[in-house]
Amino acid sequence: MTLPIFPDLPGMEWGNTKTPSFDVVVQKSGSKRRKTLSTHAYPEWELECSFTALDKTQIDKIAGFFMLVHGQLKSFRWLDMEDFKQAGVLFGIGDGVTQRFQLVRSWADLFYEPIYDVVDGTLIVFEGETRSAVTLEDDAVVCFAVPPADGVKLYADFHYYWRVAFPEGITWQIIWFNLYKWNSFKLEVAR
Repeated sequence: MTLPIFPDLPGMEWGNTKTPSFDVVVQKSGSKRRKTLSTHAYPEWELECSFTALDKTQIDKIAGFFMLVHGQLKSFRWLDMEDFKQAGVLFGIGDGVTQRFQLVRSWADLFYEPIYDVVDGTLIVFEGETRSAVTLEDDAVVCFAVPPADGVKLYADFHYYWRVAFPEGITWQIIWFNLYKWNSFKLEVAR
């Protein structure tokens, strides 16, 4: 499935935010013992951004793109200017049988989260220390022609898009003649 890519625009302001959260149910018994249940394996993400000093053509691109995806209806790919690449990420260990592996991003080797949209031409895969030719399938699944040998660690370097959707409408304002600001807007990760 090929999703549209959000237009590349200058003028993104600093101070953008990312907020991960988990949907966790917490129950406490009469003795105050705490029991918890997470309903998701991966965090829900909310990204909040804004653009300033855009011209009429750029605002038209934003509005046109918003209408292309029908607002909240369709997901799209977002290239975050600060958080878009992984280098040397461990994404699997060969077992001599498995040929397909999901690409992931690593959070300091403490938590791994699947990536679904790789920027074309950026994927480099290693079996141990040897560079390997692979096929990249839909949803960032790496396919090896021959299953990696048992115990061989698989690493990758790549750039990626965040798969997101608009959770609400968008608003922009004119701040000077032919100069616009796209006020704070939110995106949410759509898996």
